[in-house]
Amino acid sequence: MKKATEFRLQLLDRAAGGRRRRRVRFVDTLHAEVTKSLAIAETQTKLAAQGVEPNPMTPTEMDAMNKREIDLNLKIAKEAG
Repeated sequence: MKKATEFRLQLLDRAAGGRRRRRVRFVDTLHAEVTKSLAIAETQTKLAAQGVEPNPMTPTEMDAMNKREIDLNLKIAKEAG
């Protein structure tokens, strides 16, 4: 994953400069920390007690899910008029 992330960062650097690179680093760091937190038994117990079922995914998977949801909701809105 580290190689893929570095490659993605290099592409973003060429395309849009350092601001986007910092954003990608932030998202990757946030993802890593949340994933670590979700692996802790105490966290899992507290979330389960609240009825929360985590569905960890990578930033790329999250982007794809968001795109699917947006497309689906646009379709529903158009059909509703």
